[in-house]
Amino acid sequence: MDKHNKNAYFNWFDKVDKPEPNELELVERLVEENALLRKILMQKQQEGIETAV
Repeated sequence: MDKHNKNAYFNWFDKVDKPEPNELELVERLVEENALLRKILMQKQQEGIETAV
């Protein structure tokens, strides 16, 4: 691996290891949205079960 590729690799690794603050905010928002969507889905599934019974 030449020096340029080695630096690019380690720069990428550092970025993955320590995400930028705005990336961290994005991940946190997506986790919250995912949890909300799962909650809605579970409610809809429960409503479907209750309707079927």
